Amino acid sequence: MACAIDLFAHYRNLLSTTPNCPLVINTSGWVLGTGLELLTDLIAKIHPTDIIYMSQEGPWDVVKSLKEAAKSTPVYTLPSQTSEYTTRTAAHLRTMQTMSYFHLDPKSKDNLVWNDTPLTAIPPWEIKYSGESAGILGIICYGEQPPADLLFDSINGSLVAVVVIDDMAAIPGWNSDEPDTMHDNSDPIPSPGVQNDTQTLQNPLLIRTPISDLPYFNPFNSISLLPQHSHCVGMALVRGIDIPRRRLQVLTPISPGIIEEASEQGKNIVLVSGKFDTPGWAYTEDMVKTSVLEKEGKKQGDEEGSDEEMDGDENVTEVGKEHSFTNVPWVERLEGSQGRGVGARVWRVRRDLGKSDSGD
Repeated sequence: MACAIDLFAHYRNLLSTTPNCPLVINTSGWVLGTGLELLTDLIAKIHPTDIIYMSQEGPWDVVKSLKEAAKSTPVYTLPSQTSEYTTRTAAHLRTMQTMSYFHLDPKSKDNLVWNDTPLTAIPPWEIKYSGESAGILGIICYGEQPPADLLFDSINGSLVAVVVIDDMAAIPGWNSDEPDTMHDNSDPIPSPGVQNDTQTLQNPLLIRTPISDLPYFNPFNSISLLPQHSHCVGMALVRGIDIPRRRLQVLTPISPGIIEEASEQGKNIVLVSGKFDTPGWAYTEDMVKTSVLEKEGKKQGDEEGSDEEMDGDENVTEVGKEHSFTNVPWVERLEGSQGRGVGARVWRVRRDLGKSDSGD
């Protein structure tokens, strides 16, 4: 809700330079229980000119609650439009969107240009995360809060948001002095007012994970950054973590100029791990591209070569497939039902049609 209200505040500021700029709010489809409470609260705070409910089949208690929250604002119900020709699921579309984002060329400023090089072939950024002149202030997890000793495995190979802290007030409980990260004091400190009144924050706010020494916002606090004092500049894929050198290796299409500007202004950067989908597509891009090139080479060989040469190409292709799975991070080749649970296999119903109740 805080993020939605902050985004609406940006829209109102935009009206000063672009009068009569229309605003369409696409709300969540979660309209039951807490979802309905959030929706009615949003209506009460934003005061939309019109409300459209995309269903004429209810639930009618939801429509009633919307009309009560809207007061004099008109509420329209329209039939939901379903497509019989949908070939991709929402998960597929999210994957395509993420792939498109990470393959953007950050050097192109005027036009969108995509780079078809597999991410594993692109040199990663290296971010110093410990010691003087560290590139990030810390890592924070939304949703599940893994213990400190599991943070390394939780973020390695995953997507994170890159958030610039405009003001340290964005971090609940952070004061003007840097918190003591060298001593573990489990005594709770009063909440500064940005959390629930009954919630307390544990000190220190920022801890160090064992072995990897990653800066980690204390998972016992379950805090979230305040959007009024921070902004997200993009996403990054954690390709690897170099523990001896205390370096994060990340892939991102964020322009280096954006990071340099934040650094010059003395602003800190926080990496946020949340509910992003696992980027499995990034792990296999190189193998897919290799497979396509092999097929194209084989097709060309079929057109030019003899049957003996074709057989030889097939053998080379199989060897290439085996080789492509060597030293590939996060990828394991499984045959058949290997690695699957019993319930994932095909169940075959056995029926004894010759058996009768009399036992004959």
